[in-house]
Amino acid sequence: MKQRQLTNWEAAKIGLLLSAAVAFLLLFIWPASLQFTVFATNAVIIIFLFGLTGALAGKFLSRTQQGAWMGAAIMIILLGWWLYTIASKAPLD
Repeated sequence: MKQRQLTNWEAAKIGLLLSAAVAFLLLFIWPASLQFTVFATNAVIIIFLFGLTGALAGKFLSRTQQGAWMGAAIMIILLGWWLYTIASKAPLD
């Protein structure tokens, strides 16, 4: 069974699609973040960058569409874990 190679543009679209879905869910679940426009804008930009990076890395590692999806998902999960770690160690002054 032959598989065709995934292009960089297709991997980028996968990363953008997953990032947009995560950003929409975050703004839907946490609507108060719409009031903090600077924070919301920066968070969405970072989510998109991590999604793109993960999708391209997954594409280069596995050369498949499933690898691009998994790479983007793993990078966004790692971003969430990293931000949670930073927020949990911040003092509540």
